[in-house]
Amino acid sequence: MLASSRSLSPMPATVLAWGANFGPKTLHGEWWRLFAAMFVHFNILHIAFNMWALANLGQLMERLVGNLGFLLLYLVSGLLGSVASVAWNPEVMSAGASGAVFGVGGALLGFLLLRRDSIPAVVLVPLRNSMFSFIGFNVVFGFLVPGIDNAAHLGGLATGIGCGLLLSHPLTHEGVRRRWLRNTILLIVGVAIPAGVFRLLPEPRWHSS
Repeated sequence: MLASSRSLSPMPATVLAWGANFGPKTLHGEWWRLFAAMFVHFNILHIAFNMWALANLGQLMERLVGNLGFLLLYLVSGLLGSVASVAWNPEVMSAGASGAVFGVGGALLGFLLLRRDSIPAVVLVPLRNSMFSFIGFNVVFGFLVPGIDNAAHLGGLATGIGCGLLLSHPLTHEGVRRRWLRNTILLIVGVAIPAGVFRLLPEPRWHSS
């Protein structure tokens, strides 16, 4: 994207061509944009901030639920974040990993709601405070600054909490061994819900050319 636009901030048309989420296109057959938009960003700072947040939140979450569980909750949160975005304002173009990253933060909250005893308090308390600060700051910042896709943030966050509750398990050998069952349930639910909600969305008022 940067090479084709010769800029650190690609033109909107470039971002759209690479797969940004945009109602007139997404709701007229290009449903793959719900997935592609998670990996497309508007500029260098946009992707850098998301990857910084993912590195801070993701490492512990991946250890708690395993590689496959982490991949599933990331993708499911990102997909439902994209669905929330196009449902809330279909005529605004959106892109970025923010919905999925908020999903990771939400999943950590959901997991800890049921397994607070799994992590020592000396680790849990600062982690929880840091997570609430990150989520709170970004939600408030999103409401104050035009162009921030808060629908994707909140959609990803809510989905992530649900994923965390579903994937939460005792950190024992038996709990780890049975992760496959929770992952299978999440895969089924994670495909069915976005597909069902997406089919119910109304078409935007104007068509893409």
